[in-house]
Amino acid sequence: MNDTATPGQGPLPTAAPQAPTPGSEPDFMDRYGKTIVRLIIVVVVIVAAVLYSRTGMSPAENSPATNTSTDGSGLTVTPGQDTAPELKVTPTTSAGTVEGVTMENGMVTVTAVRGNGLTHMARRAVAEYLSTRGTQGVTAEHKIYIEDYLRKHATAGSIHIGSQISFSETDIQHAIELSLKLSEGQLNNLHQYSVRVPNL
Repeated sequence: MNDTATPGQGPLPTAAPQAPTPGSEPDFMDRYGKTIVRLIIVVVVIVAAVLYSRTGMSPAENSPATNTSTDGSGLTVTPGQDTAPELKVTPTTSAGTVEGVTMENGMVTVTAVRGNGLTHMARRAVAEYLSTRGTQGVTAEHKIYIEDYLRKHATAGSIHIGSQISFSETDIQHAIELSLKLSEGQLNNLHQYSVRVPNL
């Protein structure tokens, strides 16, 4: 094509460099937004993993009841706290009292076995107390309340195999008395937990 102007048209326009207009450059979030979002997601996942690993308790230990069963041989079988299918076994003596639990001087002392948490130990203390003092009309729902009451009022550090925790007979009796005052609605609410522990 010819760069000369034709008569009557004037010179041809030439492309002049234009100054950047405001907002035409991508801002910080346009450039780095996706990277920032990805970093935030990674940080949240890492923090959640660290917090989960530091709790030291499985979700089953946080609930007021855990699954246990008795197979009729005098052994109480309790599922482990980890996700492995291994079962934890707590033998009972022929007299009906729980092995590893002693009652003396107004205290019920429980020795931890593998897989025991504070709820398990409170459950064993209640079982021993009721087997020697009589059931006093306590149902499985009452027992859930009693063991949860004792767990909440116990002063215990970390629990290891062989650790001992003592519950006073006075506290156990007080928990029994409180449980017997529960309303029908409260007992119905506790039923959802008692069905998970068939050997109560």
